[in-house]
Amino acid sequence: MPVAALIAVGPGIEVKPVKGDPVRADRNRGKKRTNVAIEAILVHAEIRRGVAQGLLDPAGWNITFKLYAKFESRSRDWLTQAFVSKVTGVPKQRKEIIDAAKAIRNCIAHQSESSFTEMNTFVGNLPNSGVARHLRTTVNSVSNVGAYLKSTVDGKMRVEHYLDEFKKFGGDLA
Repeated sequence: MPVAALIAVGPGIEVKPVKGDPVRADRNRGKKRTNVAIEAILVHAEIRRGVAQGLLDPAGWNITFKLYAKFESRSRDWLTQAFVSKVTGVPKQRKEIIDAAKAIRNCIAHQSESSFTEMNTFVGNLPNSGVARHLRTTVNSVSNVGAYLKSTVDGKMRVEHYLDEFKKFGGDLA
């Protein structure tokens, strides 16, 4: 059984084992033991000193923002001005596409009526210009996320349009 506890490595530094192998035998004694691997957490150089530890959720949840606007707001609190400028400089349409993609992700993960409603709101409110016009739907609400993402618009599947925007977003932040 994998170890699920935090291990203190030094003052203020904690790591979590991420893999266990109870079947593996110790060569010297033939006993079964846990193979503990440590997951490294890399912190971007632009994050101010002392902020990184506060960003980590002790319950192990991902740090996430419901809307891009919240990401912008928190970046002002946590990042240096050079990186804040990159976060706030992302084109408005790309921010809206990121918000729609997050709603799609939540819909896939939760499959609830409210997640479908939220996803359809975000997708339906995408601008009718640029790449967003290929991602929006206004005639019908999406009831099958897979069919929506696989449908071809302008010679590419919608999921490919989303992936292209994510790559551009990475370039925006680089």
